[in-house]
Amino acid sequence: MARLSLAVLPLALLPLALAACGGGTEADLGDGDIGDAEADADTDSDTDSDTDSDTDSDTDSDTDSDTDSDTDSDTDSDTDADPVYMQGPMTIDVYSDLPDLSALGLDVPDEVWDTCAGVVELVKEGRDFEGTVTCSFSEDLYDLGATDPESADVSASEDGAGNVEGESTIDVLGIVTYDLEFEGTWDGSTFLVTDEEGTATQNVFGYDITVDYVLNMEATVEE
Repeated sequence: MARLSLAVLPLALLPLALAACGGGTEADLGDGDIGDAEADADTDSDTDSDTDSDTDSDTDSDTDSDTDSDTDSDTDSDTDADPVYMQGPMTIDVYSDLPDLSALGLDVPDEVWDTCAGVVELVKEGRDFEGTVTCSFSEDLYDLGATDPESADVSASEDGAGNVEGESTIDVLGIVTYDLEFEGTWDGSTFLVTDEEGTATQNVFGYDITVDYVLNMEATVEE
């Protein structure tokens, strides 16, 4: 069979000729579905990622720390300290010129001298001292009948600078009591009265009888 040149075929038959020649492009280009490959790919990618991250972290840290430290330090200087006990030796030297007491039926010398020796015991509370002195005569007054130990109260106070003022008494023959005033020192451990001289006068049976005295006391705090 003789071949026909494609050039002589009518243009209307060209598609058929191409189909007869086995071209498959007709199906590919055929009924307008060229873009009909389902381009409706769902590109609606849901980008609505929930970025609403809950940042409401509870930062309400309770800083209400109770800083009410009780600074009410007791500045009231406590003078009610525990009592301090002390004791030590003491002496009272006594001298007196006596009037003539013969009218009273008393046989006494013109003068008397004696020493009452013993101990002093004190309690210190705050700045105050309280205690007793206990002593015995051994000379003229002893001979006149002062044979029993004498006991008397003693009190004193300290001014905060170590200076002490106080008073005590001495009884003579159970007839008359003399007030004894004194000054001394306090160093925190020792209550000291050294050679404190004084004079006291009392009326005895209508006679003024004066007594000169010298007082010594040394009371040390008990350990």
